[in-house]
Amino acid sequence: MGGKQKPPALGGLAAAFQKAGLATKEQAERVEAEKQARDQDAYRASLGLRGPAVVGAGSYREQIASINAWFADLLRREPGFAAHVPDGRTLAVSIEGAPATSSEVSAAERALGFALPPSFAAFLLEVGSVSFLGPWNDTTTPVTRLVAASASLDADVALTSERFVHAVKQSGVTLDPNVPRRLLHVSDDRNGEAVFALCSQRDASGEAPVFMRFHDEPDALYDASADFRQWVSVRLARLEDELQEWLTREARR
Repeated sequence: MGGKQKPPALGGLAAAFQKAGLATKEQAERVEAEKQARDQDAYRASLGLRGPAVVGAGSYREQIASINAWFADLLRREPGFAAHVPDGRTLAVSIEGAPATSSEVSAAERALGFALPPSFAAFLLEVGSVSFLGPWNDTTTPVTRLVAASASLDADVALTSERFVHAVKQSGVTLDPNVPRRLLHVSDDRNGEAVFALCSQRDASGEAPVFMRFHDEPDALYDASADFRQWVSVRLARLEDELQEWLTREARR
C-alpha cells in the first residue's frame, strides 16, 4: 500500500497484447483507458443518463494526482516529516487494486436491489478504491465489499431507526420510515466510521446525498454532501489539513 505509486492494472486483453509483444506499454494503457471510458458510458446509459459525466474539479484520478503532488511538495519542504509517515508511504492517497468492471458494478446492484449513484459508480469504474494516509488509513469501499458493508450498516441503523430518521431530518432531508432506507456504504472515515449514500433520496440525475455517521452517535450525521463526487472533493481538502496537522504534531514530539 505504501511506497511508489503503481500504474493502473491493465485489463485482460490489453495485458495479453502487451505480453505477446503486439502492443507497446503505452498502446496497451490507451486500450485499457478507452475500455474504462466505454464501461462508464455503458453504465450511464443503463441508468438512462445521456451525455458525458460531470467532471467538476477534474476526474477522480486527476484529483488524486493533485493531492499526491501537494504531499510530495510538502515532504520536500519539510524533510523531517518523512520519518513519521508509516511504512515510508509517499502518497497521500493510494489507489488500491484495479478499477471495477461494469459487470462487477451490475452484479453489486443486483445484490443490493438498487442502482448505484452515478458519481460513485464512476469512481468504481475509474479508480476502484483508495486508501487515505493518516493515523487510521481509512479506505473507500471496493465493489467487492459493497453488499456486505452496506448490509452491516443498515443492520446497525435499524437498531435506532427512529433516531436515524430524526438525524436525517436535521440534515434537511425528510425520510419516510416506511420506505427502505437503501443505505450504500461508500467509505470508512475517522477510524472505520461509515460514510454512506442515502439512496432512497435521489435527485433527477440519480445522485444521492452522502453523510458520515458515528456508530455511537445515532442522533447526528456529519459531513453532508450533495453527492459522492462532492464528498470526495471535500474529503481530499480535509485530508490536506489533517496531514499537515498530524505530521507537524508528530515531528514536534
